[in-house]
Amino acid sequence: MPEYVYVRGRERLKEGPVGFFIACRMCGGQFESRGLAVCPECYEVCKQQPDFADDKRWSSAAGRVTFEHRICLWCGSPIETMRNGRKVPTTVKFCGTAHRVAFGRATSEQRDDRMRRIRDFR
Repeated sequence: MPEYVYVRGRERLKEGPVGFFIACRMCGGQFESRGLAVCPECYEVCKQQPDFADDKRWSSAAGRVTFEHRICLWCGSPIETMRNGRKVPTTVKFCGTAHRVAFGRATSEQRDDRMRRIRDFR
């Protein structure tokens, strides 16, 4: 018998070999989830609907972007959300210290040119 290892609200979840056993949101049946809220059978039914939106979508039902990668102002690469096990503050504008220093040393024309290229890249 699996142990109860995680408590979500008042519900105790049993751990399985690859995920937790939860109740399907559509049919209410018990299944082992790897992150989805519905069982595989109900998921297949959902995918056939014309207004299907995957659980891992990037925008909300209202059409607004729920998550957008921040990019480095110097090189245009995405800024990671976690660094050394800690969340990176939202005020960070560069992927590293070297790019922050280079941006600080650049002339205003060079900065504007970099920002324009990055904006066009998006």
